[in-house]
Amino acid sequence: MASKLEVYKDLQQRIITNDIAPGESLNLKGLMEHYQIGRTPLREILRELQRDGLIEIIPKLGTRVTLSDIHELKKIVQVRRRLEGLVGLLAAENFTREQFKKIKAMVQKIEELDPTDEDALEMFTHYDMEIHQTLYESTRNEVLTGIISQLQKRTSKFWHQMGFTFEEFVNEVKDFKKVLDAFEKRDADRAAKALENHIDHFVKKVKGHIL
Repeated sequence: MASKLEVYKDLQQRIITNDIAPGESLNLKGLMEHYQIGRTPLREILRELQRDGLIEIIPKLGTRVTLSDIHELKKIVQVRRRLEGLVGLLAAENFTREQFKKIKAMVQKIEELDPTDEDALEMFTHYDMEIHQTLYESTRNEVLTGIISQLQKRTSKFWHQMGFTFEEFVNEVKDFKKVLDAFEKRDADRAAKALENHIDHFVKKVKGHIL
């Protein structure tokens, strides 16, 4: 039997990677059977996913994965870019050696992924989220971590919805390496700029897909 955290993370991953498609209804009974979990803990997990902006619970109608559109993404990116800069400033001053090593290890794992592996994109998403979460926790600011974690998940969901390729994702590693370099020098301004550029590069890719 999986724990609540394991079920939450698995459902989160499946929604973000479009394994459960945007707009798709969630069958609570089916999920209970699949994860061997009770109704009450499952509902608690669904409330967490709702707070993440990944699903919507509609009274008397059921639960479904949220739909994302370019207008919503524009608003998310406007906020997230500013907050990523703040993450860089705070994390560069407060990160631990363990957090630095974890981010570096995740970056290395991404570089070792085989583009021909059918699971490469899913594994990249996992490592990418681990990197971002570690960066956010490095700020030692729980309020900031809570807000930007939600925005990051919703952005990742949009990436997959647009059909980005593994090659387009993996280029983001360069941004993470710049962050690590700034951390080594305890250069908060460079770390902030690197994370802001990380969002700018994403926006550029989105425009390339739309235009």
